[in-house]
Amino acid sequence: MKPGAPFVFTYHHNDPAAYVPLVVAMLDAELDCTATLPAAAEMSASLHIAGTSSSILDSVFVCRKPTGRAKRHEQLELPLSVTAVCAEALRNDALVMRQRG
Repeated sequence: MKPGAPFVFTYHHNDPAAYVPLVVAMLDAELDCTATLPAAAEMSASLHIAGTSSSILDSVFVCRKPTGRAKRHEQLELPLSVTAVCAEALRNDALVMRQRG
């Protein structure tokens, strides 16, 4: 992989601890995570996740090999419309999980 070239993948899991192996793998591969974005995943009405506490959001990871130059890490600012959609989806998921106990 060329230094600075993006390596992009998605991941979907409800348990934050499930992200630990991803972090370890990124560190082992000496990748910098330059962005993490929410993306619509499967709808909660999808047959194979209906009745489960599955999230309807995926995480899109953008990683890069360091270029050797010093760089500043900046947080990506999402448009308010994207933020609102994600917040609403998370609220709906939380409500469903609370109702199921």
